[in-house]
Amino acid sequence: MAASNLENQLHSAQKNLLFLQREHANTLKGLHAEIRRLQQHCTAHFPGEETETKSEVTCPRS
Repeated sequence: MAASNLENQLHSAQKNLLFLQREHANTLKGLHAEIRRLQQHCTAHFPGEETETKSEVTCPRS
């Protein structure tokens, strides 16, 4: 009986971990899309503004 309970707990923990991994991946995907959108916005509204690195978003304050 104790082994069955542990197996159930393990299965539940594995399902929860898989759910969290999927949610994390979706969150990162959304954040990367938002970064791209903001970079495009800054490039369109502030042409010629240079950034220190390609991944850095430096949009002048309005």
